[in-house]
Order: sequence, then C-alpha cells, then structure tokens
Amino acid sequence: MAEFSKQWCEMNPELGFEPDFDIVEIFNNLDEGYYEPIICEGLGILGIAKENGKLLIARRNQITEEVTWELGDFLLF
Repeated sequence: MAEFSKQWCEMNPELGFEPDFDIVEIFNNLDEGYYEPIICEGLGILGIAKENGKLLIARRNQITEEVTWELGDFLLF
C-alpha cells in the first residue's frame, strides 16, 4: 500500500489523498544525528534524518539504485 506525507498531499490537493504521516512532525521529534525509515511514495523519500538541525531526506537514484541523502528543508513550510 502506498503511503503519502502531509507535505505531498498539500502539494497535490487535486488528487484528494489523505496523508498517512507528517514529515515535519517526525523531523521535530527526531533526536539530533538520528533517522527514521519512512516512505513517501509521492516524494520518493525512503527516510528522513536530522543532522546539525537540518532535515535530510533519503532518495534512491532510479538508474544506479544508489541511496543518497540530500537537504530537504524545502519541506519545512
């Protein structure tokens, strides 16, 4: 079953999906240096982490299958 974050649902209201979780809420509850393995099908996120107070998101490269972490502060709105 696909899961969608509150942030993705707010970016795509025309689809009418209800969110399964809130990335910001999870991020705010994370301890510094930890991550939460959570999948948002819409955003292609495999997990979120808190490093130096910043939100990092894990994504898988569609070609190489490599998982990389990137800054996800654009989701903190």
